[in-house]
Formats: sequence, C-alpha cells, structure tokens
Amino acid sequence: MSIEQSKASGSRQSSAEWMAARFASLAGGLAVIYAYSYLLGYAYLTFYFTDLRAVWAVDLFDITTIAQTPAVVAALLATTLASLVLHGDPLPVPPIRVAGALALLAIAAYAIHLAVSKWMNEYTSYWSFCAFVLALISALMGGLIYLRKLRDSLGRKLGAWTFVLSMGALALVATPAAANIRTRAIIDSRAQSLAIVQFENSQDQTWRLLRAISGSHLLLIRAANGDNFEFRIVESVQVTSIGRGQPKGKSASESRPHKQ
Repeated sequence: MSIEQSKASGSRQSSAEWMAARFASLAGGLAVIYAYSYLLGYAYLTFYFTDLRAVWAVDLFDITTIAQTPAVVAALLATTLASLVLHGDPLPVPPIRVAGALALLAIAAYAIHLAVSKWMNEYTSYWSFCAFVLALISALMGGLIYLRKLRDSLGRKLGAWTFVLSMGALALVATPAAANIRTRAIIDSRAQSLAIVQFENSQDQTWRLLRAISGSHLLLIRAANGDNFEFRIVESVQVTSIGRGQPKGKSASESRPHKQ
C-alpha cells in the first residue's frame, strides 16, 4: 500500500471515528432529553391539574403524550446540544448590559399588564405577550453569555453538557409558575376564556375544551357551584364544533353556568 493510500485510509477512518463518537454522544443525549421531557411534562401536568383540583386527570395521559407536552423545551435542548457538540466555533456573545436592559423592560411591561388587567377590565391587555418576548430574548442573551463562560473554563463538550443541564434544571424549576399562569387564567374567567364545545342535537354551551388527552378523547371543563369545576371526558366524534371562548368583559350573568 502506498503512502498516499495509507494517509487516505487513515483520514477516512479518523473521520468515521469522529462521526461515530459525535453521533454516540448525541444519541445518549437525546435519550436523556426524552426522559427529561417526560419528567418535565409530568411535573407540568401535575401542577396544572392540581391548581384545578383534578390531579386525577394526569393518569389519563400516556407516556408519549406526557413527553410531548413540553415539546418546545425538549426540542430546544436537543437542538442546542446537537449544535454545541457538532459545531465548535465560538458563538457571538451580546453585551451583558443589553440583556439586563431587556430584562428590566420585560418587568416594566408585565407591571403595565397587571395594572391594565386590574383597573381597566373593559380592555384586553397584550402587555403580557410583550413582556414574554422581551424576557425570552433577555434569557437567550444571558444563556449565550453563560455558555461562553462555560466553554472558556470547561471546554467545548463539557461546557455544552453543563449548559444544557443547567437550562433543563431552570425549566424544571420554572414549571410550577408556568402551569400556574395558565390555570390562573382559567380560574379567573371561570373557564369562559376556553373554547366552547358543542354536541350534536344540543344547545348546551357550558362545556369548554380543556385539553386533548390520549387517544381520540377530549377533557372538558365547566364552572360549578362556588369556585369548583366539573369535568367530562368525551370522544372527539361526539363533538360537532369547537368555537371561540367568551371575550373578556362580558357580564357576570353571561358567565354563569347554565342549569340543566
């Protein structure tokens, strides 16, 4: 075998070994992220239904559905891990003062949202969305700054794993707050903000769509006596239409559940 052929063979082998090592690392990482996704989804659903006093509903979801609940977070972590493991070039880091300024703007926007929601009930506030976008951009910038420090001190691979695990832990800690934000809107509106579910040959418009559950079933909710809620499980084929929920600002008499 000539020297050139030997070098080419060694180059192909080293490239194959490099790819095999990277894909093995990614496969292990994706398995960990899937398990984490299930844990995060289970935690979110548990807090979500606990706030609605229906923690039993968590048992209606299968493993796949639970793991898909935080799909955005899991996809973000998986993409981040793959990019950091396979791509070794340094990332641009924004100034920390920019991230801090955006965080302050997010806090101010959310304060405006709370003020509008409390003292101007006839208006629908969209400041919460603005606060969310600003907070998300600020968090991404802060994450890049944190990642650069990790990569400088720990190296590319260990820094990538540390960063992904840190973000995963942060998402898990934020799960109760995320669930509470969603359920608080349902509780405050007495489920009137959810989509109306109508059945064939029925004029009842008190049932609202809460969540789709495993299989072809839907979990419905409506206000009951006091601050309680009633729940109902139906097959999707029983539903003829799903309409828009009641806008904010309707009269209290229109928000009361109908008696059957």
